[in-house]
Amino acid sequence: MTQNIVNHGTRNGADWCYWRTPGALVARFAPEHLVSDFLLTRSGYFPKCWHNSAWRPNPLNEAVVTMCLEGRGWILDIHDPGKPKIEVVPGDVIVVPSNAPHSYGADEKQPWTQLWFHAIGPRAVKYLAELGVVDVPFKGHVSKPDKIENSLHRINEVRKHGCGRAVLLETAALAELVLARLYDETCLEPVGRTFRNAEDGKAAEFTRKLKDITAFFQENFRNDITLSKVAGSYHVSESWLSHAFSEYTGFSPVGFVIHLRLQEACRALATTDRKLDDIAESVGYSDPFYFSRLFKKHMGLPPSTYREGYGR
Repeated sequence: MTQNIVNHGTRNGADWCYWRTPGALVARFAPEHLVSDFLLTRSGYFPKCWHNSAWRPNPLNEAVVTMCLEGRGWILDIHDPGKPKIEVVPGDVIVVPSNAPHSYGADEKQPWTQLWFHAIGPRAVKYLAELGVVDVPFKGHVSKPDKIENSLHRINEVRKHGCGRAVLLETAALAELVLARLYDETCLEPVGRTFRNAEDGKAAEFTRKLKDITAFFQENFRNDITLSKVAGSYHVSESWLSHAFSEYTGFSPVGFVIHLRLQEACRALATTDRKLDDIAESVGYSDPFYFSRLFKKHMGLPPSTYREGYGR
């Protein structure tokens, strides 16, 4: 049987680190679902890591998440080693589900700086399934790398305090935040293929549209918004938008606008002394009486009572 070969590469820089959760601790926490359902087994930071590489034809029972911060790297479709290596550049993220053969490494001339972690547990598996990451490695380029980078660095900072329950819970929460960012980015694609099939490509396109539509509502909720105009602007049908948006956010488009308006009204009531009609108009309601009725219906109490609860 072909053996897995891993080279951690050259240790460059004082911040180089490699953390591993001992097997005995993994076994110890196995009965505690709060810990074992999402547990980081390894994490690290490899700055300018010459000769770093991993060849794993025998798949791990761990998921792997790694991000390139600087330099260059590569990933290979191990099912077809005759194909050229796929370049990994700063801002790229590689996600490998458990039990998926894979191979990746640092460029020979411009070795990457890499932040990474390995995770196990049923919640980790479900998270990757929600990302669509199954069977094969995925790669994507993130638009806001600093947010993911900060969480990955924080994982290694927390690991300096050992492997106790609190450390394992916090690092898992940070890893979930990384996956949540990737879910929001909708940027991951199977390595070696643009998409597994046309339906996957269409689904990714629609997800990106839903993300853009959500951002549009968040930026324009104070204005008059009609479903027909939004659907037309994003080249989708009104019926599709109503159904898909509800699935994506848990709100209908109209309900989401109301939610955003009332959340802003709550903030203004709690933190300012502005008059009620002024607040109503600022969030998109010209009729303060209608606003008050709507506020009570959704929040369970009148705006004035809500304000009194904050001592204003």
